[in-house]
Amino acid sequence: MCRYPADRALGVSLALGLVLASAAGCGERGPERFRVSGTVTHAGRPVQLGRIVFEPDTSRGNDGPQGFAPIENGRFDTSGPHCRGTVGGPMRVRIDGFEMKDGEDAAASGKLLFPSYEEAANFPRATVERDFVVPAQQGR
Repeated sequence: MCRYPADRALGVSLALGLVLASAAGCGERGPERFRVSGTVTHAGRPVQLGRIVFEPDTSRGNDGPQGFAPIENGRFDTSGPHCRGTVGGPMRVRIDGFEMKDGEDAAASGKLLFPSYEEAANFPRATVERDFVVPAQQGR
């Protein structure tokens, strides 16, 4: 699930590439990471294309590397080969969703479905499934 086909939006690929590049030096060393998977909806519908980032909340005593995954057809899973799980604990979760229109290369223009949405969350230091609902008022 963590691979974008070559015909996917360049903008999304570049943005995800920046996140991946920031983790490139980490390899498999570092703190233990845990799988997070689930769904993302906005205005009652699955977010078709986007990304989710799990940032340890340092203001609540958590630190470590980010976790991240793309969102495809309303689902995300940090267990893919180009994704990273979370370290668990208090997190700031950021969700970006991109507009999808028939016959258009998804998000090629970089149009956001909604402004970056953030919420606080607390994750166990274990594999977990979690669903996120981006409020409808976040949309355009």
